[in-house]
Amino acid sequence: MAWMSLPHGWSLLFCMVFFLGLLHVEFVHGATAPQRLFPAEARLLRRLAAKLNVSHWDFSAGPCGSDDVECDCSFSNHTVCHVTQIFLKGKNFTGELPPEFADLPYLIQLDLSRSLFHGEVPYQWARMKLQGLSLMGNRLSGTFPMILTKIRTLTNLSIEGNEFHGPIPPEIGHLIHMEKLTLSTNEFNGPLPAVLSLLPNLTDLRISGNNLSGRLPDFWGKLPKLVKLQMEGSLLEGPIPPSLSELTNLYDLILRNCSIDGSIPSYIGELANLKHLTISLAAASTAFIVFLGPGHRQRRMACCPGQRRRLCRFHYRRLCHYERPLTADSTTLLATIAVILVVASTTSRSTAITPFPLSNTANNFYRIMLSKE
Repeated sequence: MAWMSLPHGWSLLFCMVFFLGLLHVEFVHGATAPQRLFPAEARLLRRLAAKLNVSHWDFSAGPCGSDDVECDCSFSNHTVCHVTQIFLKGKNFTGELPPEFADLPYLIQLDLSRSLFHGEVPYQWARMKLQGLSLMGNRLSGTFPMILTKIRTLTNLSIEGNEFHGPIPPEIGHLIHMEKLTLSTNEFNGPLPAVLSLLPNLTDLRISGNNLSGRLPDFWGKLPKLVKLQMEGSLLEGPIPPSLSELTNLYDLILRNCSIDGSIPSYIGELANLKHLTISLAAASTAFIVFLGPGHRQRRMACCPGQRRRLCRFHYRRLCHYERPLTADSTTLLATIAVILVVASTTSRSTAITPFPLSNTANNFYRIMLSKE
């Protein structure tokens, strides 16, 4: 070849130019070729945009660049993108949920919160592979959407703030990967199904604001990962179940405005990770216990005068809506919690506060015991 007869220096230069040319071809036509959304998904997003009147998706540049559509572009040597997440929350769509979302095979996160959708969940959604789904704050109705129990990949489901009614079905126990389940503020009734104990990965359960009835279940020991449990404002009744003592990871517990009787069990003080606790007792009054965290100096109990209901509480920053320092008595406590106790003066004569120690700490927990007139 002619280049082989060139002087050594020129031969080396020729080889370098040839090699750089090959790299240029690979760079332009190979691994960094332009990425584009899979054609079928691009057409589907166009239909969804027209149906929902979404005007900000830029199909010339690709909707994957918008704030509410995320894509995975690692397919086909980084040349093909698939839609994986859609966030369309806080919109005034007013129509029914589009079944077309089920035709996005790589979609794993869908957030349609507070978007005024009504009707029921489309049956086509049963074939979706979602991990997270939020339908919170819409106007969806009907019984519990059984379609959702067929999406076995779900780890996070919120249908809070809709108009669903009827019992929570036993099929919810099929969602064995569920970690966060929010069913609050609907019209569900009947007992809390025992099949919830079949969700061993559950860390967050919120069922407040429903018409659930029956005894408080005692299966909590089968949910060892539970961190947050909110059962406020229901017709559930009975004592605080003993199995709550097994929830050693529990951080937030709300049992307010239920028909709970008995006393607050002493094991509550042994839940070392518990930071926020709100409980209502059915007998004579309502007790609110709010964990304020370590390092807050609490002083003696005082009552606010001149109110229809006496508010007795440990001093913490504000008392009766204005600042008023309390005179410290002989015992100044460095407590983990503050106890806020609202007592109707016509129904309760005395309140006894009995301390017992938290495990492995030098702080004090306060148990509330009420006596009627």
